[in-house]
Amino acid sequence: MSDLLPAMTLAASAPASWPAWSRVLGVFAYFAAVASVIGGTLTYLAVVRPVLRAKDAGIDNADVVIMRRRSATLLASSGLALVVAAYLQLADQVDRADTGTSYGEALAPTRMWQFLTQPAKPGSWVSSGTLILGQDVLLVVVAGLLAALFVSSVRRGLDTVAMVAAPLAVTASLVTSLPTKLRDETFDDVLGAVMTQTHIIGGCTWVGGLAGLALLSRTRRALGTRAGLLWARVWQRFSILALTAVGGVIISGSWLTWKHVGNVSEFTTTTYGRFLLVKLPSVLAIVSAGAYNQFLLTPRIAEKHAAGEMGKGFALTLRHFPAVVACP
Repeated sequence: MSDLLPAMTLAASAPASWPAWSRVLGVFAYFAAVASVIGGTLTYLAVVRPVLRAKDAGIDNADVVIMRRRSATLLASSGLALVVAAYLQLADQVDRADTGTSYGEALAPTRMWQFLTQPAKPGSWVSSGTLILGQDVLLVVVAGLLAALFVSSVRRGLDTVAMVAAPLAVTASLVTSLPTKLRDETFDDVLGAVMTQTHIIGGCTWVGGLAGLALLSRTRRALGTRAGLLWARVWQRFSILALTAVGGVIISGSWLTWKHVGNVSEFTTTTYGRFLLVKLPSVLAIVSAGAYNQFLLTPRIAEKHAAGEMGKGFALTLRHFPAVVACP
């Protein structure tokens, strides 16, 4: 999963060159799938589940049932997407590891197995292929757990499935950050691995959580008139999770930028810099949307609820929030 920063670190000081569009799209598809799993499960556990389990008056049980069912469907769909994205990502890793292998050939399971079972290099305690194999096994387990939520009997154990899948997905991200040669590791290497994983997991939590809640909010037509209260609490709790994730992304992103972009000119003369130029406007747009939600929209919703204007609070919560989230 460290390939979520695709070849950018390796190319930080190389002459500028754009990777093939198929590879760029593959990396973003993989990130989207991983983000939907990590962000989706963590957001459900830390945000949606506590709100649905609250015993406060004012939240209709029928709305709780609908929200749980839709949450299970979204997580199950993310599991299926993860299987496809992980397979294509593995093919890309095989293709990049062996310049004599085309992408089409890398899609063959036999070629993938050869790559995954290659012996460790002299002085290494484990091969990179073994680490990737461990990661892929964890991802398959996570995908299987989540996809099982399509079955109604499994769906009743949604909370348990999410509690098992979330730490496994995060662990899968950490596996490939392990060094293959322990004796060669420096403090700078360890710090780099920590910052990279902080950036990946924070980004997945933030983006995946936002996307998941935006999709979940599409249930508004099936919910009762008091659903605005439920959703106001959901967005308020998510703002805390998002603040933590964004803080991690900004700190780690600043360190990675300082480490791999030596001067301003490298924003246009290296692959890593060009990726940053593409990513930064999107990040700024999402941060701006989050600030609008937190400091302007949420107080307006609380004001409407306090005044007993549930209908207006409902409209603000279930219509404006998804629109703001979707804009970036």
